[in-house]
Amino acid sequence: MNLLRVWGGGLYHTQEFYDFCDEHGIMVWQDAMFGGSHYPRNPEWLANIEEEVTQQAERLSWHPSILTWCGNNEMELSYEWPNNTLIRSNRNMFLNDYMTNIRTLRRAIKKVNPSYVFVSSSPTKGTIVDNDDEYLLRWGWIGDTRYGSVHHYDYMADCENFRSYPTAKFVTEFGWQSYPMPETYASAMEPEKDWGVGNPMNEFRNRRTDVTPQFLYQYGLHFNLPKDWNPEDPQERMSRFRSYLWIGHMQHARCYETALNFWRRLRSHATSLTMGVM
Repeated sequence: MNLLRVWGGGLYHTQEFYDFCDEHGIMVWQDAMFGGSHYPRNPEWLANIEEEVTQQAERLSWHPSILTWCGNNEMELSYEWPNNTLIRSNRNMFLNDYMTNIRTLRRAIKKVNPSYVFVSSSPTKGTIVDNDDEYLLRWGWIGDTRYGSVHHYDYMADCENFRSYPTAKFVTEFGWQSYPMPETYASAMEPEKDWGVGNPMNEFRNRRTDVTPQFLYQYGLHFNLPKDWNPEDPQERMSRFRSYLWIGHMQHARCYETALNFWRRLRSHATSLTMGVM
């Protein structure tokens, strides 16, 4: 691994993180802290985000590990979400707002360091024109793998089948969820009370109400699973929960092995040319 992404739904990291990346030859894809929402374009807001990004770009400008500045996480993707009816019904207005924000961020970052590579969003279809006088994005279906980057999640596809993965130019986000170690769970939950597949406390901590059926479906494709994960005996139930976590870790590793090996092979594929995965 030689490239990490600082996700736009998180925070700007401390100097220690970037120092470590500098010293160990790790490149950083740096998102600005915007994502998954819509932002206005009134003068006060634009001045605010310009100041924010300028401060961060100046703070990080001397770190050789910074490979790319990215404007946000999934904002261009969000315009295609089926449940985003407000934006879809007022597309031109929202796109004008978006482009005003993006041009503001690009101008601020390029002012600090003109050599910085700026990408509008993750994922994005890239640009048609990219210079200081004009900045035009390529719009269209965000899943079009001929251009730009993609995010890939498909929990109901066989993750050990390479055909489940897109032939993308660049994969800026993908994954398969995995549980923590049993020791981590033991520090936050009561094993005799809370450990169990589908247990309400476990489901609450996961935050995704549909994840357990998806996990069991995927595990069942590749492992021999017990018919009953939650027997009445507490010790046996806790033992099976440990097995459930272990299977999750194994499945997680095998999903990643399949995906990364597939995308590595596509680097020299004439129509794919996959040049990176994060």
